[in-house]
Amino acid sequence: MDDNLQVLTDKTNPFYCLEHFLLKINFQLSNLSNEKPDSIEDFAQFLHEYTHYLQTITTINGISSLVSYIDKLLHMTIDIAINIAMENDNSQSIIKSYEREFKIFYYRQFWNKPTKNFLVNSKTPFFIIQNVYNPIHKNQTREVYIYNIKDKLFYHVSTKMLRENMAMMAYFSIRGIGQDSIMDHVAIYPTEDKPYCCKYWLLFSYFFYKYPQIKNSIKFTYFFCELALMVINTGEFIEKLLNDIDEIIKTHKYDNENVFFDLLWKKQVDYISRNSDIVITLINTIKKSLSKIVNDNEFYLPILKILELAEAGIKYKQQNCMTIYDEKMDQKWVQKMAKIFYSPIIFQPNGIFSMLSEDEIYQNLLGILFGVTIISQKIIHNERIIYCPFLEEIPICKLSNSDIHEICATHPLDIPAFENGGCLLYNTALILGLLGEAYTV
Repeated sequence: MDDNLQVLTDKTNPFYCLEHFLLKINFQLSNLSNEKPDSIEDFAQFLHEYTHYLQTITTINGISSLVSYIDKLLHMTIDIAINIAMENDNSQSIIKSYEREFKIFYYRQFWNKPTKNFLVNSKTPFFIIQNVYNPIHKNQTREVYIYNIKDKLFYHVSTKMLRENMAMMAYFSIRGIGQDSIMDHVAIYPTEDKPYCCKYWLLFSYFFYKYPQIKNSIKFTYFFCELALMVINTGEFIEKLLNDIDEIIKTHKYDNENVFFDLLWKKQVDYISRNSDIVITLINTIKKSLSKIVNDNEFYLPILKILELAEAGIKYKQQNCMTIYDEKMDQKWVQKMAKIFYSPIIFQPNGIFSMLSEDEIYQNLLGILFGVTIISQKIIHNERIIYCPFLEEIPICKLSNSDIHEICATHPLDIPAFENGGCLLYNTALILGLLGEAYTV
């Protein structure tokens, strides 16, 4: 599993990329099954990456990242629209100027401090608190570090670690790696081919050692990470969570995990509500801006749809107040999630694209957003666009070289034409104001 945020990569490991709303896998989705022994590993890897998508839609940290990114895209397209209205020809320069802005939003999900060495030699993992500079808030914040008994180093319990531990629990769950055998399972220990990477399961190992009375450490770790991601800045919140866990276990007999989860959630309601309000305010601000311009450009319709999805995620967690973890995170569970939270674009081998959701309006709107982000990234990275990337590099279009002028609308991801356009590249160029410029950078 890889969190490299590049679509056009030679790497075969699956990954989820928020920037393009894309989940890339190295196997065919239609062949996946949690009931077939020969495909369970692939399904587990898919579930790991799909969990990353759900983190984006169902946690405040993920939603704030998503909304932040949408806000950047919106401002960029407005700047381009003003540029066109003034009869200037600077669209590529405007896109390039947003490079730093698009990098900043990743901090909310991937900010991670280097390991620390305090010359400690302990046989059990434990936490320490450190004051460090936080690039998200641009000031000092209290951050949690966890001691790793394998290499004697302290690792930052960052959003990246939380995301990976949560997704890894989904992987373990569907693989059927049980509570009694998980610490001995080869998948979580380093090998020559797979070097040790503690971001994937270090929190699990801590809870496994620290709280032997918790019978389902996989579900507990998943819930802890999910709950920790229910705020914008996770550092100080994790410290509070750890203290609350100790308090609940000392004052309540742990004999019902649902009661325990309910108590732990209720202790965080005020904190989570304040962070939810911040995100909802930002969503409403963007929607207010969109209401004035949405009829001028069809690109704004996908942005509205994504904002609706973000609101659905906040509402879902407010109403349920519990983990989305399921004892059997099988294909039925995935389909249930897809009905509520739709789907990323799923990129499979041989240029096959699909989605879990059957909502054609959502599919087409997300396709347009996908096109805009792909072309924008190419311009930012100074890549030459000498031919349509959606025909060969990213074969989302079903056209061939022989029928390049024919409009193809049979596949849900072949974007329907605007009134004055007939393909995804044209529509993207129209949105980004590139029609008057050469497709070279």
